[in-house]
Amino acid sequence: GSIYNVNIDEISVKQAMIESAPKVVLLVDSTKFEVCGFAKICSLSEIDTVITDKGISPETEEMIASYISGELIIV
Repeated sequence: GSIYNVNIDEISVKQAMIESAPKVVLLVDSTKFEVCGFAKICSLSEIDTVITDKGISPETEEMIASYISGELIIV
């Protein structure tokens, strides 16, 4: 699993932030999990914690939990 963005101009900034951060938290609404952007930011294994809403499917929840090193928080 990977994290993508549709705005190519933001990619290098987000990658630099991830590389320099001691902990990486992804806050994302569940509708974004089924959409692919144009450019890869990072792999899910580089994310420590994912926070999302209750709309996440059980399959996506299981996939994310298998990649990240920390918590998957569903609110």
